[in-house]
Amino acid sequence: MTGPMTGLPLVDVGKIAPETRELLDRLPARLNLFYMLAHAETCLRPVMSLGSALLKKLDLDPLLREIAMLRAMYMVGGEYEIVQHVPIAAHVGCSAAQLEALKTGVRGDGLFSPVEIAVLDFTEDLTANTRVSDAVLSALREHLGDREVVELILVIGFYSMMAKVTESTRTTVDAADGIAIATARR
Repeated sequence: MTGPMTGLPLVDVGKIAPETRELLDRLPARLNLFYMLAHAETCLRPVMSLGSALLKKLDLDPLLREIAMLRAMYMVGGEYEIVQHVPIAAHVGCSAAQLEALKTGVRGDGLFSPVEIAVLDFTEDLTANTRVSDAVLSALREHLGDREVVELILVIGFYSMMAKVTESTRTTVDAADGIAIATARR
C-alpha cells in the first residue's frame, strides 16, 4: 500500500454469501449504504429490517419522523442520510420552508406546529445530551403517547448510527433514491 487510505470500499459482491447478494439484489434501489453495511453480513438483514420498520411500521406520524431525523442529521453531519431523506420528507408533507429551517433549527413564527416544535426540541436535546431534560420530555408527552416517544428515540438513534457508518467509512453519497426504499411495498 502506498500512502494513507481513506474510507472503505463497498463490499465485493463476489465475496459475500449468496443469501446476502440475493438480499441486495431485491432492493428497490441500489444504494451504497447497503453495500457498505454488507461488510457486516450477519448484521445486514437485522439492520435493514429495523430500518424498514422505522420507515413503514410506526405509530409515529411519518412527518414527525422525518422532521426529527433530518434535524438530527443536520446536527451530527449525516450528509448521506440528508440527501436520501429530503425527498422522503417532502413526500410526507414537509414544506420547503420547513426543510430549510431544519438545517439551522430556526423555528419561525407559525412554521412548525406545537407537536413539531416539541419533537424538534426533543430531537435536539437527545442528540446533544443523550438524556433529555424532564421539561423537554414532559412537553413531548403532551403530544405523543409512550409508544410514539420510544419510536422517536429509535428513529433518532438509528439514523445517527447510520450517519456514523456512512461518515466514518466515507460512503459515497448516491442520488436521492431513498424514496424508492421508503415507498416500496413490503
